[in-house]
Amino acid sequence: MRPQLQLLAALAALLSLSLPFDTDAPRPAEESEEAEPIDRTLEELYAAFSFAPGESFDRERFERFFMPNAVFVQPAGADASRQIDDLDKFYSDFETFVASARVQTHGIHELILFHRTDFYGDIAHSYVVFQPSFGDEVIPPNSRGMDSFQLIKSAGTWKVASMTTRFESAELSIPERFLR
Repeated sequence: MRPQLQLLAALAALLSLSLPFDTDAPRPAEESEEAEPIDRTLEELYAAFSFAPGESFDRERFERFFMPNAVFVQPAGADASRQIDDLDKFYSDFETFVASARVQTHGIHELILFHRTDFYGDIAHSYVVFQPSFGDEVIPPNSRGMDSFQLIKSAGTWKVASMTTRFESAELSIPERFLR
């Protein structure tokens, strides 16, 4: 190849690297079809995280969504530390939360505001922005949360392998790219 063509090819390659990557571009049809089962799994999971007043935690309702060795990284506490839990600890903590007076009196609902999923073959990563509410009491906007899910397709079904939660705060708002 002539030096001028080599230089032109190198410049074209560099230019292509500097072009913006459109993360909001529509998915190709085959990807949209592949995303539908993941979207349904997330919608059903958030429905399972919602409880009417007086309802109790039903472990079996949740088990179908998670790999047997799924990992849960709990929201940071006041000291900014995070706790990593297995399924049993997560279920135990969530059962205690659902049995709390506030949930038993008002119920809880987690509304999905936005979600984005990227996948490759049988692995996927989903970001979900949600808004919790207790009965008619909508929690202030700075109480929104973001869940990050790693999913694996197992025996034809998408299952959660790990889940991490972070709640919005006055110091850290959810980035705009996760809200549109």
